Amino acid sequence: MSIEGYKEPEKPSIIKKGVAALILIVVVVVLAKILLSFLAGILWLVIAVVVIGALLWAANTLL
Repeated sequence: MSIEGYKEPEKPSIIKKGVAALILIVVVVVLAKILLSFLAGILWLVIAVVVIGALLWAANTLL
């Protein structure tokens, strides 16, 4: 049904859709890398605290 003066919105071309999908993929990959790096940093901090605690406990037990 067509109404005079009404123009249907244009659909984005296949190239625009492809570029948009590529940008979304890149953003998701970058965010995933940042999140994994952040989690790895927290893990190393926890490991360092545990190692220091174990070292202090062992030194206190032996001395």
